[in-house]
Amino acid sequence: NASFSAKQIALSGAGTATPDEPAAISYNPAGIADLPGVQFQGDVNFISMLTWKDNDVTGNTRSSGTLSTVPTAYFTINPGKIFCDKLALGVGMDSPFGLMNKYNSNDPAAHYAGWRNYLKMYTIKPTIAYKVTDQLSIGGGPMWYRIYDFGGIQGYPNNLVTLPFINTPDGQIRINTAGNHWGWQMGTLFKLNEKHRFGYYFRSPVVVKTSGLAKVENSNIPAGFPFFGVGLHNIETGVHTKVSLPMNMTWAYAYQPTPKTHYEADFTWSHWATYKRQYFVNDSSGNAM
Repeated sequence: NASFSAKQIALSGAGTATPDEPAAISYNPAGIADLPGVQFQGDVNFISMLTWKDNDVTGNTRSSGTLSTVPTAYFTINPGKIFCDKLALGVGMDSPFGLMNKYNSNDPAAHYAGWRNYLKMYTIKPTIAYKVTDQLSIGGGPMWYRIYDFGGIQGYPNNLVTLPFINTPDGQIRINTAGNHWGWQMGTLFKLNEKHRFGYYFRSPVVVKTSGLAKVENSNIPAGFPFFGVGLHNIETGVHTKVSLPMNMTWAYAYQPTPKTHYEADFTWSHWATYKRQYFVNDSSGNAM
């Protein structure tokens, strides 16, 4: 999710070489050195996602529509002559990553893989920018990543325990984890002249360790099964996992032949990887009811 401002969306996600708004904290923090006085900017994005699965054996399926509200907020201050109009400070809050989808719980393609999946998070970015010369500015700072709900809901296969003795309907597993970690970002802005500008942005990779609970609901393991013991219907245990978020680099060039005409090209590289499996490792503590 690279939707940091309405202006950047209008520029098709470009703007690294033209960071002239408080939201530049998230795509080239060097730009806030040129912002005068005290400025505040806030946006709200509404993100809807649908996904499809095609399978000749189990059949085709489509996820239900989801609508996520993603707010952003940015604040910048330029002390002016106190620092010779060269220094600016700021702080930003947004959500650069996220996930939310929902399938029919009885669909065989999603029943045991997760018919609900969610990654809810936000970042806080204290930022400082400095004009080294009239042509060159640099900026950056730490990034605090907060994942406040990561997990999903999937089927719990009761028959792995009870067959061939008893055929029991599936229960479900609900996983909710949370965690936080620090990363960092930096950007540079070089103004060759009034018509030509170059920008560069870097965001560090981050591995967030999350922990929380896995709850098995309606396990339907009967009392005395198979020959002794009591029935287990709800099981709860601690779990933990790791969430890898990618490094990002952007190079940009902007050409402005007139005050009303602006061309820009941004090239972004993100070091993504594919999750073949996401392991939630259980902790030693837990309880059963």
